[in-house]
Amino acid sequence: MFQQFDDIPIDVRATILQGNDITHLVIDDNNKEVNHWTDVISKIDIKNVDAKDGYYNTHSSQDGDGVPTTEDIANTKIEKFVDPIVIGMEWLTINETRNCIRTWSIQNKFAYEQVKNKSYRLRFKCTDEKCKWLLYVRRSSDEHTMIVKKGSHLEHTCEGNIEDNNRLANALWVANYCGDGLRNIKLSRPIDVFTTIRRKFGIDLSYWTSWNAWTICMERIIGSYDEGYFKMPSLTIELLTTNPGSIIGCSRDDATLQWTGTMVMFKASYDSWLRGCRPILGLDGCFLKGKYGGVCLSIIGLDGNNGLFSVATYFCRSECYDTWNTFLKALQSWLDQHDAKLTFISDRQKGLIKAVTDNFHHCNHRFCFRHMYKNFKKIYKGTHLEKLFWNATRAYRTIDKNNFLAKLGEYHLSASHWLEREPPETWCRSHFDSTAKCEHITNNFSESFNNCILRVKDKPLHKSLEKLNMMMMTLIYCSEYHWVSTYMKAYASAVYLVADETSWVKPPRELRPPPLLRPTGKLRKSWRKDEDELTNSSARRCGKYGHYGHNKKTCKGPPAADKVVHNKKKLTRVDAPRSQEKIKVKFGFSTLGQGSEPRPSTTTSQTT
Repeated sequence: MFQQFDDIPIDVRATILQGNDITHLVIDDNNKEVNHWTDVISKIDIKNVDAKDGYYNTHSSQDGDGVPTTEDIANTKIEKFVDPIVIGMEWLTINETRNCIRTWSIQNKFAYEQVKNKSYRLRFKCTDEKCKWLLYVRRSSDEHTMIVKKGSHLEHTCEGNIEDNNRLANALWVANYCGDGLRNIKLSRPIDVFTTIRRKFGIDLSYWTSWNAWTICMERIIGSYDEGYFKMPSLTIELLTTNPGSIIGCSRDDATLQWTGTMVMFKASYDSWLRGCRPILGLDGCFLKGKYGGVCLSIIGLDGNNGLFSVATYFCRSECYDTWNTFLKALQSWLDQHDAKLTFISDRQKGLIKAVTDNFHHCNHRFCFRHMYKNFKKIYKGTHLEKLFWNATRAYRTIDKNNFLAKLGEYHLSASHWLEREPPETWCRSHFDSTAKCEHITNNFSESFNNCILRVKDKPLHKSLEKLNMMMMTLIYCSEYHWVSTYMKAYASAVYLVADETSWVKPPRELRPPPLLRPTGKLRKSWRKDEDELTNSSARRCGKYGHYGHNKKTCKGPPAADKVVHNKKKLTRVDAPRSQEKIKVKFGFSTLGQGSEPRPSTTTSQTT
C-alpha cells in the first residue's frame, strides 16, 4: 500500500512504504541550483583522511582544540555571586529579582518562604519562625524596576541551614547557573552539575536534581530529543529538496506512530563512490548516546588514497538481522551498479552474515580478523600464538600461510583447526579476491568512522542528521581549483629556453642605461624591521645607553654624551659618456672607428 504526499512540491516525488519497511523517499534530478548553499560551501575546508593497514583514526574528540573537557569543569569559573541585599537595592526586572534573591539565599545557606508573589510586589520571610528576617520588594513608578523597601528586616537571627542541602536549589535554578559552564564543555554528565554546585556553594544535590538540571541545559544547548522525532519528516523533505536524487527517508510503526528508522544516502556521495572508490564496503554499527538510545548502522568505502568515504547511514532502534536486511535491501540495486565485484568486510555480529548473503550472495564477504582474534585468545593465550595467528592472515602467499598454520599446530593442534574452520577467502590475504584492490584484514576504517561521528551520536536525531549533512559536505565538496584537470590547465603552457647570446641578432636601435644616482655611504641590503618582526637576535638597541628592547626615542634614562655630528653632504654621481664608449663600440653605435676623437672623461659631483 502506498501513500501519496499532497503537500510536497510537484518536483518532489515521494512515496511511503507502510508497515515495517523503511520510508523510501526519492527526488528526481532537476536543474535547480541551491543558491543558499553557495556561501556555506565556499567556506568549507577540505580535509584528507588517510588510511593504512591497521587503520585507526588519529583524531579524537579529546584532542586539544581549544575547548575544555569534562575534567576541566571543576575549574570553570562562573561568576554569578550576588552582593549582600541592602535597603534601596534595585533590579531591572522581577525575574532578575527572584533569581538574585534565590542565589543570595543559597549562597548564605538560608531558606525562605515566599509570602507575597505578585507582579508588582514580593515578600519573603525566613523559614525559621524565630528569625525576624523579612524582605519586601516593590515595583517602582517606571513599571519595571524592583526596589528593596525600608520595611525590610535584613538581619538574620538564626544560624541558617547548616546542612549540605537547600530546597531552593531546584533543577531550574541549577540549570540557569550551570548552563554557561556546560555550554563550553564537549562531553558532560549529570555528576558534573553536582560537582559544580558542590564546589561553588557547598551544598549537595540529589541525583535526580542533577539529572533534571543537566537535561534542561542539554535541551537548551542542543535541542529537545522529543522534538527531533517530530521534525524528522520535515527535515527529510528539506534534505531531499536540496539534494535531488538522494535516498533519504524515515519509517514508523503504523500502530503506535513511533519512529523506527531513518536512512540517508546522498546522491553526491553515491556518485562519487561509484566513480572513484574501491569496490570494498565496511559494515558496522555504533550505539547512539541520546535520550532514546538506538544505533547507527553505516556503510563505509575507501577512496584511491585509502581514505574514509561514507556511502550510507541508517539510524534505527537496534542492530539485528531485520535492520541490516532492511538497510541492505533498500540499497541493493544501487550498490550493484559498481563496475567491479563488491567485497564486504564486517565483524560478523547480529545478523550481518545472513543479511549480506540474502542481498549480495554473489559478492565477497571478509571477516574482521581483529574480532576473530578476540574470540581466539579466550581459548588460546600467549604472545607467541598471537604472533603466529596474525602472521597467517597477513601472508600474501599460500605457502607462507600454511607454514604459519603448521607452526601454530605444533604448539596447539586444536588452535590451527580452530582457524581453519572458516573459509580462508574470508580472513587470509593470500586467498583474497584481487578485484577489490584492498588488502585490509580488519574493519578498523569503519571503527574510525564511528569515532568521527562521536559528536553526532549524543545529539537529538534531527541535529545528528544535520551534522551528518555538514560532514558529508566537508568530505565530498571540492572546488574546481582543486581538480586535477584545473591544475593541469594552470601548467599546460611551457616557457622555452633562450638561445646563447652569441646567436642573438644585432640590436636594432641604441638603448642606454638610466643615470647612475647613488648616495654616499654603504648600501643597505636588508630592510628595517617593525616591532612585530624583531627577534632576540635583531632586537632594537637604545642609542643612548646601548640597551636592548627600546630605542632612544622611548628611553627614559639620562642621555649619553653628545656625539660629534659631521655634516656630510649627500653626493650623487653621474656617469660620463666615457664609461659607455666601449659598449657602444661593441654594438656598433659609437663613432670612434670613423675618425672621431673620444670625449674626455669627467666626473662631476652635485650637491643635493
